[in-house]
Amino acid sequence: MNTRRPNLFLVGAMKSGTTTLHELLALHPEIAMCEPKEPCRFIDEDALKAHWPEMWAKGYWRSEEAYLA
Repeated sequence: MNTRRPNLFLVGAMKSGTTTLHELLALHPEIAMCEPKEPCRFIDEDALKAHWPEMWAKGYWRSEEAYLA
């Protein structure tokens, strides 16, 4: 299992600049940004499956281990 753990979460709304912030932070050599940008770890699995089946299939929502991997 990956021993690195997130220590910061960015929360934003559509058209609020989070993509730009993600890209700028990713340029820093000591900052590791999540890929995919929106892993959907904290979204209800039924809502995720209904509205974004591609991300549901990746299974980050299933467990902390899946998310951290």
